Amino acid sequence: IDDGVSLASRRKTRRAARTARELAVLSRPILSAERGLFVIGSCFANEIRAMLERARVDVHPAIRDDLPPLFPDAVKVPPAWGPWDERVSYQCYTPFSIRQEVAAAFGHFEMDPYALFLAKKDGAEAVWEPYRRGIYADKAETVLRIRDKMSEQIRTGLRQAGAVVMTLGLVEAHRLKAHPGFACEYNLAFKDATEFHNGGLTDTLEAMAQTVEMIRAEMPGKPVIFTVSPIPLNRTFTQLDVISATMRAKSILRTACDEMQARYDNVHYWPSYEFVMWSGEGFREDDVRHVRREVAHEITRSFCRAFFDPADATRILGRLEGMDLADPAPPPPRRKKPLKRLVSLLKGQG
Repeated sequence: IDDGVSLASRRKTRRAARTARELAVLSRPILSAERGLFVIGSCFANEIRAMLERARVDVHPAIRDDLPPLFPDAVKVPPAWGPWDERVSYQCYTPFSIRQEVAAAFGHFEMDPYALFLAKKDGAEAVWEPYRRGIYADKAETVLRIRDKMSEQIRTGLRQAGAVVMTLGLVEAHRLKAHPGFACEYNLAFKDATEFHNGGLTDTLEAMAQTVEMIRAEMPGKPVIFTVSPIPLNRTFTQLDVISATMRAKSILRTACDEMQARYDNVHYWPSYEFVMWSGEGFREDDVRHVRREVAHEITRSFCRAFFDPADATRILGRLEGMDLADPAPPPPRRKKPLKRLVSLLKGQG
């Protein structure tokens, strides 16, 4: 039996779901463009960073002129959000890696200098760094120089920025067996040196709370803004289907954000996840994982209106107008190596 009220409510919900270009959020003018932001987290954090930088907002960690030459050319592949720079390697996918970076910056954790692994890359032996994403070189000395310079940028950025934005992506993590801490991501170069850790709500909350407590102790009152990346997992190390594993991870992270916001007066939540999932057209058609540049633009505009001082917000929004929002061309399909192609053909014929 319909009472009319519930019917009207359902119609309103359906209409909102079809037209949700921008969600209604409370305005909290707590940011200043003069001090900029420190952004850390999954690759979606870099989507937002790239937009803000085009609007001439300082975003930390900053690019260093002396860092890119230390990276091999093979790693300098342009990401989904624009040209390559070393901040691709700053990505932290889990609350455990983010806690590790903040702890290292404030002297509560030391990245083991012996936590380096030898493995082949493009037919040659390379030394790999487990604590951060995609870092390798021909010599251990070079890898440790990259590590030290990146740590310095993180430490400087945390202290200089007016606020810290953390984008959470995963709860599936990989703990180092013989060294302290977590690997940034699963990597064939050192897969046997890690053990799988599937984060739950309790330890996820603990990691986030410890991160916030360290920031509050070093920089009392500095705003921390949590957001959940809408980008789904592309694989899982559990027995779940990858879609179910994605839903589990995002549910844990979203619930933890809500608890953190209730627990700390300097913590805020930004609904990036909700923006994309309810827009109906958030993901690029070529991979159905990364967010369309037009949608990232809308999220950034709404973020600026909600959090920046009104005068700063007006200037930033003006700079965001007229930006090229065409999504990058999809990468060419990978060609199988001749032997693998032959095996595939034989299997198909068999």
